[in-house]
Amino acid sequence: PSLETAEEESYYALKGAEVDPFNESPWRYLIGILMEQWRWAHGSDDEGMERRKELVRRCIGKIREMKLSLEERQKQKQQLQQQGQHLSLEEEEEVEVPMGVCMSLQSALVDLLVLFVEENDSLNEAVMLVGELMEEDYVRRKYWRKRQREISALVVG
Repeated sequence: PSLETAEEESYYALKGAEVDPFNESPWRYLIGILMEQWRWAHGSDDEGMERRKELVRRCIGKIREMKLSLEERQKQKQQLQQQGQHLSLEEEEEVEVPMGVCMSLQSALVDLLVLFVEENDSLNEAVMLVGELMEEDYVRRKYWRKRQREISALVVG
């Protein structure tokens, strides 16, 4: 699809992920869109390449924001639970969020940071995120350990 269509579709995928960041489907859809644009970026003129790279950067930034927002809501919920406060229905809906690492969000962020790497900072962030996933995702712990080794090998000394 065109860059304009990819922008619309990535916005759509991110909106779906905001509704339920624990649902893997919008994340995989977003990664597919961005991978296709990244491939196109390397075959286009300088302006087209830069616009496609900027789309990827914006999406990564939005995912980082979503991660921080989710973590903040989880902290709020935990504090309220520790205080033993009774919440109104409205307050409960505001902090209604599963606890723990959002594996779908974090996995997608790792994939994007590694696929579209432009600097070591991205790889270092990916290594840190994979470390968190290794602790939380018992079923895929060996997979995350392997990913961590692969990503660490990409970091330029």
